Amino acid sequence: MARIMIVEDEEPVSEYIASSLKMKGYAVCSIERSGEGAVEAAMRERPDLVLMDILLEGRMDGVEAAGKIRARQNVPVVYLTSCAENEIFEQAKVTEPYGFLLKPFKDEELHRVIEISLYKAKMEQKLRESEERYRNLVENISDVVYEVDANGVFTYISPACKSLAGYSPEEVVGRSFVEFLYQEDVPRVLERFKEIKSGLVCETEYRIAGKSGEVRWVRSRGTPIIVGDDFTGARGVLTDITHKKQAEKALQAAYDELERQVKERTATLSASNQMLKLEIEERARAEEKLKESEERYRHLVKYAPAGIYEIDFETQRFSNVNDVLCAYTGYSKEEFESLRPLDLLVGESRDLFMKRMEAVSCGENITNNVEYKFKTKDGEERWAALNVRVVWEKGKQKRATVIVNDITERREAEARLKKSKVLLQVVFDGIPDPLMLVDQDNRVRSLNKSAMKYFGLAQFSDAIGKPCFEAFAACRDASRRRPKQCEQCQIKAAISKGEAITFEREKFFSSGKHEMVSVYPLGADETGFAGAAIHIRDITEAKIVERQLIQSEKLASLGFLVSGIAHEINNPNNFITFNIPILKDYLKEIMPIVDEHASRHPEYEVFGMSYAEFREDLFRLLDNIKHGSDRINTTVSDLRRFARKNDETELRPVDLREVVKSAVGICRGQVRKMVKSFELHLPESPINIHSDPGALEQVVVNLLINAAQAVDKQDSWVKLEVDAGRSKDKEIAIQVSDNGCGMDEVTRKRIFDPFFTTKPVGEGTGLGLSVCYSLVQALGGRIEVESELGAGSAFRVVLPRL
Repeated sequence: MARIMIVEDEEPVSEYIASSLKMKGYAVCSIERSGEGAVEAAMRERPDLVLMDILLEGRMDGVEAAGKIRARQNVPVVYLTSCAENEIFEQAKVTEPYGFLLKPFKDEELHRVIEISLYKAKMEQKLRESEERYRNLVENISDVVYEVDANGVFTYISPACKSLAGYSPEEVVGRSFVEFLYQEDVPRVLERFKEIKSGLVCETEYRIAGKSGEVRWVRSRGTPIIVGDDFTGARGVLTDITHKKQAEKALQAAYDELERQVKERTATLSASNQMLKLEIEERARAEEKLKESEERYRHLVKYAPAGIYEIDFETQRFSNVNDVLCAYTGYSKEEFESLRPLDLLVGESRDLFMKRMEAVSCGENITNNVEYKFKTKDGEERWAALNVRVVWEKGKQKRATVIVNDITERREAEARLKKSKVLLQVVFDGIPDPLMLVDQDNRVRSLNKSAMKYFGLAQFSDAIGKPCFEAFAACRDASRRRPKQCEQCQIKAAISKGEAITFEREKFFSSGKHEMVSVYPLGADETGFAGAAIHIRDITEAKIVERQLIQSEKLASLGFLVSGIAHEINNPNNFITFNIPILKDYLKEIMPIVDEHASRHPEYEVFGMSYAEFREDLFRLLDNIKHGSDRINTTVSDLRRFARKNDETELRPVDLREVVKSAVGICRGQVRKMVKSFELHLPESPINIHSDPGALEQVVVNLLINAAQAVDKQDSWVKLEVDAGRSKDKEIAIQVSDNGCGMDEVTRKRIFDPFFTTKPVGEGTGLGLSVCYSLVQALGGRIEVESELGAGSAFRVVLPRL
């Protein structure tokens, strides 16, 4: 049962939360009212999770209290707040909370955030424990664990390399393994590396040159690292076998000495009879030396650090078993006299031994090194590495001297290491968001499968070891066509400062997409690695919803505003509109009198004009007033349509073809005056939809007039097409297209904004497309726009079917 501490200074809220938690089976270990009390209670109660109000009474607020709790105990914290200010959220994020709950919240939200936070904390703890076990294992074994890339350059080596060769891991990583080889052994080791590249597991022995110049013998067992079908490197273990080699060398020297003595003795026996006495004496001396040599050999076998025995291939019996081998197996030397190797071997090792003996019987050479699993006298199963030296007699393999090393601990360590790495990779790949590790130079060291999919990578080798700006094609220098680092790289800045950051940016490889990037710097560990963990989340949909919400709120507020403005403008304009006919009637009554006066006085002038000019200008002024008033009425009408509510539309079944024909009939003449060619394409069968014919007619007329006004070419054309073939989407489209001036990206994004127009002053209010946008939304449809500057535009009204 999870133990949860509540930190809330409003008692009703804290009691509500406590009751809700208890009903769900959680234990409420403490309820605190202040930040100071929360810090003390956390030390005392040690909760599994803290629900922390950000704004608390007293000297210490919730953010400061959470920071101290996280620093001392690493307890996950979820913030409770009724304030949505960005500044407060930015301050709170510094403490690395596991979540935020905005008051008031529902029980389901509270319980969901708690379960996610507890699960996340549990997974992070398991990951830390797994990493610690893996690190302790690798860094404390006496053998050297290493990894190299496809070119043989060390990417990792365990600290045991210091005791083996005198080099620290930092001095080795990044250098080719060839640099550390004894020169005479380089060709042979490179041949083995080629075999590993082909997918084989190879074991070989060679010499390395230590930092002090000392030459040491090692046994290396290399395993290929295959990603997909590609070789990306190798990993393995180095075992120091210098003492074993020294023992073998001494043993070989004894054999050589023995052979030399035998040759000398043979030469002596072949001398003449006159030299018989000398030969007998020489023989005695040779036998004495042979005795001494055999004594040295027995001494060497007895006190060698590894198990040693001899085996006769015909009888397959043990002989000359030393004490170390007896200690390995638990059998005495007397018991070994009645045993065969098959009596000790188990499982697949028995089959392997039988195959090697069949090869011996067929005269084939067998490898010098082999690993077997054997069973001790007590029944314990262990592993041994055997080095076999075969003795030939008359062209046949007769017997062999075998040196045995117990490698049980090494095999168990390899198994645990492999299991730990597999578990760690499973957890890493199981996280749904893209994750990756980069070093101080922004080179990718690791990434999960989500990151592979996110960046469109086919295999891990496409990114590992490369700078992130190169691996993911962040940007390209158009002049040189080669990758370069992003300007003002925030990831590198976070690594250098050692501070975690989170920022938003546009996806550099996908225009219009957005992502949130979190960077968590990692300090240098014992291996010298330092860099950062990077978490990426796609927030494109959230950004789109946010922009749509802002636009919707702007349009709603503007609609409310313009409806009031239209009313206020319309009232005084009505006085002008109603009084113009009256003023004209007045003038008609007065003008005959003035005409008669002017006829009697030809020199009569008004305001410096002749009477005829004055009379003509007077009625022109009245026409201008009427024209201005009509324009005001038009603007007010557009404003009212723009502000019209969705529920004002009158939806009813109509034939879309008839609505389009009616709209074309209204503006066909005006369109044909402005363009050279006008085309109308309608389906032959009726198109029944549920819509407002008046609103739809207004939209079509407006789009046709806009298309005609956009023409700027001699062979201009406008097309109106109705596409009823979207049955699978249950949609119908009305498209108006032209080959006019078109729009750039900036203009295209603003065309539906109220009062935005590209027409000269006096030729448009900038409300036409805004009204169309509102009307189509009210009808349950949408408007799509495609345009290219200088090549024309296409407006597509998409409506739902019945």
